[in-house]
Amino acid sequence: AAKVLQYYPMPNNETVWRRDGEMFAVATCSGPLGSQGRCRVSFFDRNGIPAAAPWYDTGDGLGAFRLAWWGQRVAFRVPGEGRRDRLVVFEPGKGEIASIELGGFLSSWDIAGTLWDGSLAVTRVLPEAAGERPSIVDSDPGGLRIAPVAIDQSYGLFRLDLAAGALDPKPLIEERGTPYGGRYLLSPSGRWW
Repeated sequence: AAKVLQYYPMPNNETVWRRDGEMFAVATCSGPLGSQGRCRVSFFDRNGIPAAAPWYDTGDGLGAFRLAWWGQRVAFRVPGEGRRDRLVVFEPGKGEIASIELGGFLSSWDIAGTLWDGSLAVTRVLPEAAGERPSIVDSDPGGLRIAPVAIDQSYGLFRLDLAAGALDPKPLIEERGTPYGGRYLLSPSGRWW
């Protein structure tokens, strides 16, 4: 209807609608009166009314990134110290289902979407390709620094085994390139890459 339902003050990282259009998630660190507050992922119904208790960041407060609905659950990245990024799976109304440390920092893995069988897919730099080759972004004691991209990197598209709390050992697809940056997506049906 092209009308504003609600205004969500900055800073917000992302907003994603659930496929059925009944709920959306907002990754935010906003506080009262325009301040920076505790980072969280909040859930609202289609009228902009809070629909479930939020997920709160218990780490260093960088928040959540790359939100993706996975059926009734939301998967997202949480930056950790050094190279310890986590993939978190959260179900509104129930809480955190899983927190899986996938290692690597920014450019080494990303959430790709939902596969045809309903499982979550993740792209990840293949271990033999990671070696000592540079990545897009690296960390050092002084903060973030840009590094050259290794054009001969390879990555794989992996299915997440939630019961095991890990990615399947064998990728569904292997390709040249880097998996980060949202340039690679699964189709809505999960059948096309």
